[in-house]
Amino acid sequence: MNGLWRFVHFLSFILWIGGGLSVMVASVALRKMDRSVWGGVIDAQAAIYRALIGPGAVLTVVSGLILTMEMYNSLSMKVGAWLGMMQGAGIVAALVILLGSIPTVGKLSRLEPVGPDAPHFDRLRRRLAITSTISGTLALVALVAGSLYRAV
Repeated sequence: MNGLWRFVHFLSFILWIGGGLSVMVASVALRKMDRSVWGGVIDAQAAIYRALIGPGAVLTVVSGLILTMEMYNSLSMKVGAWLGMMQGAGIVAALVILLGSIPTVGKLSRLEPVGPDAPHFDRLRRRLAITSTISGTLALVALVAGSLYRAV
């Protein structure tokens, strides 16, 4: 059973980080595009958040907690600080995604990038960039902590 949850944990983390990287690349490409087509790109980003990033973040946290419970139930393993760092950074990153980025990108996808909504669109775009950067950095910290894990 441990192998199944480890697979789910790795796969969902790949969905989360891969989706985040694709949104980041689209955001960089957005700067070179005419502002009138930004709405379509934002709609695609919103779909990536709903289909990959959000579910990936939730499944990563859930499977990580299940793996932790299985590890503590075995009582055969001593755990280092890496586990706490990985869990803390991962949970906070997932919360930032679920409570910050996904609602923001949902609002952003309902606005037009040109016209009277343009100032609000720009504010939400900045907020999305900030929340995504925070969650991406924390997810990277969790990945590094998990990669540097060494059984004590």
